[in-house]
Amino acid sequence: MRTFIQFTALWLTIWASYFLVKSTLTLTAKDISELSYIDYPGSDKHYKSMAQKKADTETGFILLLLSFILQSINLLWPMRWIDFATNRQGLIASLIAFPLFIPLSLYINKIRSKHIQRKISKIEAQEQSKK
Repeated sequence: MRTFIQFTALWLTIWASYFLVKSTLTLTAKDISELSYIDYPGSDKHYKSMAQKKADTETGFILLLLSFILQSINLLWPMRWIDFATNRQGLIASLIAFPLFIPLSLYINKIRSKHIQRKISKIEAQEQSKK
């Protein structure tokens, strides 16, 4: 029964995250450009904001997916009696390792946002040249 509950919770986490991110993950740079197009100076703030939201959603989804994979590995690892207790070394290792994910994910998020913004800028430049 324990395994059923744990795996069901894992699958529901992934399924819930899908609904949370599906609309943003499917947006392309062209979609964002079209949705955010406003013909006045300084309108780039709007598409930058949308690009950042898309990058945030992608980063969040990747972290949720990583969490799901780690939890699945943990569930599939054979359990011994000693594993039912909280392991102090494991807790300390986690407290050391987790903070490394924070700057790494923020860095990846920033790079992804800039990449999306560049794609939108190119699309908008092409649209402007057509006019």
